[in-house]
Amino acid sequence: MDVVIGIDVGGTKIAAHLTDGSEKSIAQTSVPTPPDAHPSVITGLDEDSPGYAEAFKRGRMATMQAIIGVSRRLVVEARHQGMTLRGIGIGTAGQIDPLRGIVVDANPNIIGWRGTRIVDELTAAFGVPVFADNDVRTMAMAETAHGAGQGFESVLCITVGTGIGGAMVQGGKLIYGAHYSAGEIGYILAYGKSIEEVYAGPAIARAFAEEYQLHERITLVDISRRAISGDTAARQAIESAAYGLGQHLAPVLAFLDPDVTVVGGGVPSIGDIWWAPFLHPFTEFPLESVRGALIKPAALGSRAGMIGAGVLAAKKLGMA
Repeated sequence: MDVVIGIDVGGTKIAAHLTDGSEKSIAQTSVPTPPDAHPSVITGLDEDSPGYAEAFKRGRMATMQAIIGVSRRLVVEARHQGMTLRGIGIGTAGQIDPLRGIVVDANPNIIGWRGTRIVDELTAAFGVPVFADNDVRTMAMAETAHGAGQGFESVLCITVGTGIGGAMVQGGKLIYGAHYSAGEIGYILAYGKSIEEVYAGPAIARAFAEEYQLHERITLVDISRRAISGDTAARQAIESAAYGLGQHLAPVLAFLDPDVTVVGGGVPSIGDIWWAPFLHPFTEFPLESVRGALIKPAALGSRAGMIGAGVLAAKKLGMA
């Protein structure tokens, strides 16, 4: 049986599974993203300092070692079950050049990640074809092949979590743009900042803490628990952020006019407290195409990244 490995690289966890290209996992494993790759290692360091350069290098090496480690576990499992490993797919945060398999740019959630030659390093380690792409794009591939976007010609996928990202699939193929940045909706401006800086999970928590002068560390999970327990201020914070994000994304649907928009990530998983105000601006939009747009919650949850990475590899290898 021919199989591939699908890997999802996140700021807190690296998850991988062995698959035939479907949504099912033959085997699955994960490890925390290494401490050396955590943003805290560069706190107080200037980018021009030798200390920053050394931390950058350690972060990159630690992350790649962790990826190779989870992959080796699955390679052993494939051999144990008599399966043939055909290739590896990997989805990761950052702007990825899928042709060369290089992280062109990345935010500081993984220190040292920018410039990493993912495909070259994994190919050298395992001797099989390797394919890399942005994690929102792999999520889009998963949801289009096996999730909420299945059966639709054009699918817009949006993730709202620690950041905000997007990807577009047309006829089963990802749309990249001239510089591989198509779908980067997190940079849409809202009140002089990006929507990611205003409406992503950490941004909502930060604004709530500042408004109510909270000195303890608080997360969006904490705020959502308060809201569910009846805290009016917490509920208003979530509803206001959700409504604002919907206002800024409604024109995107007017511009792209997809058959379906799939929304996933940790923030929408809060539930109806977030979803109801998020959807409301679409119903108020001037264009009927947006007012009647089909907007669905993502179906594959936290597994979407590694499922999509497996789909990526299987499609490239002609297995799916």
